[in-house]
Parts: sequence; C-alpha cells; structure tokens
Amino acid sequence: MEKKSSPDSTTPIDLLWTSGWDSTFRLMQLLLVEERVVQPHFIYFDRRVSTEMELSCIAKITAKIKQRFPSAGELLLPLIRCDALDISVDKTTRSIYRKLIKTYYIGNQYIQLSDYCRFKGIKHMELSIHRDDKAHHLIEQYVKKVEINGLPETKLDEAIALENISWLFGDYLFPVFDLTKKDMELYAKEHHFDDIMEMTWFCHNPLPDGNPCGYCNPCIYTIQEGMGHRIPFQDDPKYRVYRFVFRLLEPWRKAKRVLRRLLIKK
Repeated sequence: MEKKSSPDSTTPIDLLWTSGWDSTFRLMQLLLVEERVVQPHFIYFDRRVSTEMELSCIAKITAKIKQRFPSAGELLLPLIRCDALDISVDKTTRSIYRKLIKTYYIGNQYIQLSDYCRFKGIKHMELSIHRDDKAHHLIEQYVKKVEINGLPETKLDEAIALENISWLFGDYLFPVFDLTKKDMELYAKEHHFDDIMEMTWFCHNPLPDGNPCGYCNPCIYTIQEGMGHRIPFQDDPKYRVYRFVFRLLEPWRKAKRVLRRLLIKK
C-alpha cells in the first residue's frame, strides 16, 4: 500500500489511548510505521484508582516519543481528555448494556465510550480490542475487513451485527483485532519501540510503591496472556503481604462491583 500518496494520509486518526499495552502499541504503529497524524482521546474515570497513574504514563510516554522520535512526536496531537461524568449517558445505551451482560460480561466502561463517540460525532474511533479480549469474543462473528483513511481496518458489519452490539460498537475500528499481546511484543521489538511498550500501564489497583498489584483482573489477564514479567517482585515478601491484603479486600471489591451494576440497571 502506498501510504504517503493516499489522499487520506493527512486525516488525523482518532485513537482511544489509555496508556495500556494495546492502545500504546497502535499509537506507536501509527506514528512510526504508518507515519500518520494521531488524535488521542482519554476518558477520565474518577472512581478508578489507576486513572492518575494512566495519565502519568501517558505524559511519560509522550515525552519519550518526542525525545527518541522527534518526527513522530510532531504527528502526535495534544491529548483530548474528557471526564466520564461529563458524558451524558443515553438511556438506550444503559439498557442495551444491561441486556448484554446478562449473557456475556464486558466492562461498564463501554457505556461511556459508546456515548462519548456519539457526543463527539466520531464515527471511526480506533479501539484497541485484541484477540484475547473478552469483547473480542462478543463481536468476532460480526466484523469485516475494510480500508478507511488509507489504512486496513476491522469494523462491525452492521448488515449482520445484532442491533445491541451495533449500538455499543458501531462507531469503532478495531486495528489490532487479530493480534495477541505477544504478537505486539514481537512487532515492537522489530520496529525498535519495545522499550516504550514497557512504560505502559495496566493495573487497576497500583500498590503504594507504584508497582502493579498482581491481583486485579487486568494483572491476571496480563499473566494469562504471557506477559507476567511485567509484574515484578512476585517472590518478594513485601509483595506477598500486599497480595494477602488485596485478597482480604476482595469481598469488599466484589460488593462494590455488584453495587455498581445495580446502579447501572436503574
């Protein structure tokens, strides 16, 4: 594909950037390999303990990109940050999400993300759902390959997708849909940005010393997907104490999650 000559090559690519592995991988791929202008978006969830850590990682990664890859840094537009509380949740979105999680659980962040795209009028937001994501299994039978803005993409085929799924996921593109985290790790090494990938964040409950807890769902998924090296000090006595405390708090966390789902259903 002749990326440079495409009439769409100057169109900014809207990307949901969380500071996590998958969205940072796509960011680096767009900046370094595709040489595209990227408009990153970040949804601020004030109830999530890790939010400030995510913003801190975004700032550090941005600075690293500008230092190591000045030309790529010029393609990175300033982060658009939106508070989740400022997103007016459509009753239809809430109802659809409630129906979906009766048969297949996905995180409630998809409520705000879906309504954010509608609020901003964004029809092609890149969302970095990868091959091992829970949401991948929900939508994989309804996607198709397309070319948008001169780039190969995966998106919902709304001719066959269920109406509920189209409502939640219809405004997205899924650029890493067929990749695993290990695939991305290999690609990053081949293109010399693997050190930046190690700066990404994933844990929902960072420990007081700034390390991932090793116990929350994202940490568990990270280990299951072959990236356990990203959780340091697993044999350290201090780490074991932290894990023990987190286990003691787990019933409270479960109660909080149940309460949140009840609030969503109202």
